[in-house]
Amino acid sequence: MKRLVAVLALLSAGSAFAGVDDLADPDPRVRRKAAIEIGKAGSATDTTVALLVEALEDDSPEVRTAALVALASLGEAGVPHLEPRLAAAATRADTRKAIHGAGPRAVPLLLALLRSSHWRVRAIACEHLGGLGKGRHALASLLVDPAAAVRLAVVDAVAKIGGEGIVEILARALEDRHAVVRGRALSAIAAIEVESEARTAILVRAAESENWRVRLIALAALGGAGPEDVLRKALDDPREEVRVQVAMRLFDRGKREAAIGDVLLGRLRAIHVNSPARPFRRGHRNLRAFGGRGSVSGLRLPPVPKDEDVARALVGLAPATVPGLVKGLGVEDEYTRWNAILLIHRIGGEHREHLVPVLGGRYEPDRVMVAVLLAPLPEHRDAAAAILVPAYVEARLADGVIDEDPVIRDPGPWRISDDEVAKATKLLGKAALPILNAQLESLGPKPEPEEGSVLRPTPDGTRRKILTKLIREFSE
Repeated sequence: MKRLVAVLALLSAGSAFAGVDDLADPDPRVRRKAAIEIGKAGSATDTTVALLVEALEDDSPEVRTAALVALASLGEAGVPHLEPRLAAAATRADTRKAIHGAGPRAVPLLLALLRSSHWRVRAIACEHLGGLGKGRHALASLLVDPAAAVRLAVVDAVAKIGGEGIVEILARALEDRHAVVRGRALSAIAAIEVESEARTAILVRAAESENWRVRLIALAALGGAGPEDVLRKALDDPREEVRVQVAMRLFDRGKREAAIGDVLLGRLRAIHVNSPARPFRRGHRNLRAFGGRGSVSGLRLPPVPKDEDVARALVGLAPATVPGLVKGLGVEDEYTRWNAILLIHRIGGEHREHLVPVLGGRYEPDRVMVAVLLAPLPEHRDAAAAILVPAYVEARLADGVIDEDPVIRDPGPWRISDDEVAKATKLLGKAALPILNAQLESLGPKPEPEEGSVLRPTPDGTRRKILTKLIREFSE
């Protein structure tokens, strides 16, 4: 503070800025306001710059921050004082925060910092200019910068700024010697929503790359309006990630060829088709089975198609996908079978007849799932009752529940829960009575206690009570 007063004594006389004297005020709030006003006024005289540099040592952190913001607003005059602070790790964060706080007033300073001898300072300046949407042509000149980090920052900044000619600028970075810079440039071009001949030409070339991630990005970007022949050729790509991405793009464009369904049927095991009785939950194995997502070598991979979107496409491609789904009903993998069951049920109509043989199949979870799905349909109610009624009785018996439904347990993302079995069983109505009566008759006559003895509870006794109550309910 003493040094600041001394500087003021030497420099404030005749100053053109009326608020200079306030930088020596005892009240830190006044000093902070004075620094802010200097920055807003853009008064880059030797006097104000010297005072702001002294204010960087102020006792108040608010005053120091305001002085940093003011220096960032003074253009090239602030370079000698802020450049070292950006280069030093200890002061870099506060200085970047101040530049951000200066907003558009920091643009002259940032343009000057592009000429810094420190590669990190140049990269920081690129990043801030990109955030402000300024300096595109100045940034483009740094695509030949010796530091790969700077060239990468240029690509990111130019991509944020956008505008006419953006594809041509980013195309220069596709020839960079560093793979990360090339990857980021391609990802930026793919992310541009405005179609152009230059963009399409670049992506078509990238679709022929030996790197499957490059092909994936390019083909996903071409999916909206790219050449169909390029996309159809990619349906035979050696990587499943690429094939599925392209198939989904073609489906979204209204294409319904069997080849698209064949690709998506390959995902039948890995996706999670939601059960009608429960909200959708994503299959936990999806990302591991699909190579993950994110950024690799600067390549920003497109999102993995959502399970429910793949399911929607498989249903929408019917009847072309029905034979593949029917084939999935007989495989060993349970996830494939369950997904096939749910998708055939969604397709509906006469195709549901393919589910009827499953009711007599060897897999009990499959039988229960199909019975739950077919129970609401009158033509299949008797067949569903043969599966659901015993399952419902056993669930109540397992919990020892006589007068109410069994405890609801979450059996996992695919399996049918006791609650779903209970709801489906209640839809059967009188169709459940023959099975309930047969079960009750199989228990034989009700035993009578011997004279002077108490009849102790037994499993058969509990089952008899459950069956009796259910018969009464379904008879009403």
